[in-house]
Amino acid sequence: QSREARDVLESVRSCVHAIASAQRRVRLSGTNDLVEVNQFLDSLIQDLRSALGGNDRVTITLKTQEVVAPSHDAVSMGVIVTEAINNAIKYAGKDEGAISIQVTLEGDGNKKPLRVTVEDDGAGFDEASDQAGFGSQITEALSTSLRARLSRSYVRPVGPRRGTRIQLDFSSDALAA
Repeated sequence: QSREARDVLESVRSCVHAIASAQRRVRLSGTNDLVEVNQFLDSLIQDLRSALGGNDRVTITLKTQEVVAPSHDAVSMGVIVTEAINNAIKYAGKDEGAISIQVTLEGDGNKKPLRVTVEDDGAGFDEASDQAGFGSQITEALSTSLRARLSRSYVRPVGPRRGTRIQLDFSSDALAA
C-alpha cells in the first residue's frame, strides 16, 4: 500500500468518524430539528480531547456564544471544525512541540452574521501544497451547502510558528431555521 493511499484512507476514516460523532451528538441532544451550536461544538471538542487521551501537548479551547441552527447545519459545521482540528494536530504539531488550538463561534446568525474560526499556533500551512485532498474537498462541499465562505490564512504573517486559521463566514440568511 502506497503512502498516498494510506493518507487518503486515513482522511476518509477521519471524515467518517467526524460525521458519525456529529450525528451521534445531534441524536443525544434529543432534537432532530434545531441544535444549540455552542453546546454541540463543546461536546464535539470534549470527544476530541477524550480521543487524544493523555496527550498534554495539544490544548483545545472553545469560545462561543449561544447560537441555534438546524441540526443538519450543525452537523456540517461540526465536521468542518473536526477536520480543521485534526489537520492542526496532524500538520501543525509536526515538530512534536506543544500546540494550542482555539475554536471560536461568533455572531448570532441573525443581526450579526455567524463566523466559526479554528486557529492553531503551529508552523502554518504550506502554500505550495495542493488543497485537493479528500478532507479539503469535503470541507469545501460542506461550506457550499451551508452557504458559507471557507478561507485559510496564516495567524501571524511571519515567523517559524505562523499558525493556520480556518474561517467559515456565513451570509446573514444562511442558517435560517
